[in-house]
Amino acid sequence: MDGCPHLVNATVLNANFTWGEALANKISNVTAVNYFRPDIGIALMPWIYTTIVVVIHLPMVLVRVTRWEMVQVWSIVFTLFTVIMYIQAYVSTRFDPAQILLWTPLLLVIDGGSMAQVFFLVLEARQNIVGNRVILSESYGRESSTLRFRFRAWRLRSRSSTLHHLRKENSNSIRWCRDPAVFSASAAAILFLAVLALQVLGLVQAVKAMRSPLGAPLVSWCSPLFQPFGLAAADSNCRVIEIAQSRNRGIGCVKIPGMWQQQWITGTTVGTILGLICEIADVLLLALVSSTKRVRGARLRRPWTTIFGGLIVLGVTLVCGVQYTTYIPQEVGRHVVVAMSVQGPASYLGDLTPAGLRGAIIGWTDGLFESWGRAYFGSPNR
Repeated sequence: MDGCPHLVNATVLNANFTWGEALANKISNVTAVNYFRPDIGIALMPWIYTTIVVVIHLPMVLVRVTRWEMVQVWSIVFTLFTVIMYIQAYVSTRFDPAQILLWTPLLLVIDGGSMAQVFFLVLEARQNIVGNRVILSESYGRESSTLRFRFRAWRLRSRSSTLHHLRKENSNSIRWCRDPAVFSASAAAILFLAVLALQVLGLVQAVKAMRSPLGAPLVSWCSPLFQPFGLAAADSNCRVIEIAQSRNRGIGCVKIPGMWQQQWITGTTVGTILGLICEIADVLLLALVSSTKRVRGARLRRPWTTIFGGLIVLGVTLVCGVQYTTYIPQEVGRHVVVAMSVQGPASYLGDLTPAGLRGAIIGWTDGLFESWGRAYFGSPNR
């Protein structure tokens, strides 16, 4: 504080004494070192979670390109889980610009392409199966009135045991209400529309946040260093920040401009638009390109743009998640003086350190389940 003479006579926030009086009663035997972590909903997806998603998606992508039938059910289940998590994030954050790192819809692009692929290729596979069965049934006889196959196998009549077996098999598998292919295609179509709706909704909110005249949103960062009696903190750059106590959590929090959030709002707007373009391109590719078309041995009828786009988004999120665990906002210096009131003005020195992976997990998970209230936090006063 020696470089901040103007603070000596400045009144401490929410107090009736000056910084000079607080510094005069410096508690010399207290030099705290403690973590500085993002508050509820302020953290990016922890890198350990992103790594798990990448580990799941990479083999799925390889199989989807070659033998997509093996992972269609898993693709549907994983996309359903992703949609549920995004709905939960939207409900909890209410699209607060300060919590953009939690509700950004960028990660949805790979799921949109996956559901489009399942829908079109399942329908194609079903049509091929039906066509093959029609040819097979007609090879057993010439009576067209008996051997007609118009997607209603229960009408098939035959005196021979072979035709009877074929009728029984088809009557069980082609009925729309029991056909697994119809179920898979319907689920994929519904989930694709859900993904699309979540992306558009997130894009609208990101555009609103980007156009806000308030600039960077204020975000909350917390540390045990600031509690239980901290009133304000001043760093080596003479910046003074008010401390808000959250005693039941054992931390005090300060609000600072969210520069990361401002960048991610812009990135979300641009990235989501590009993601929607990729999904449209893949839908056209899957709908119009022949299944036999190949380029350098690879099947062209695959959602290539969302595959590569989604993997790029996951890679960027992973790298940024690792950086976030070692990040301290520039708006707060690492070395601070905390003013407090305990039987009079007092102060102590403190050093802030990154919260690491644990801090990111706490901030992200608390934000995701904030709407659960006491069911998650256990206390109404958090």
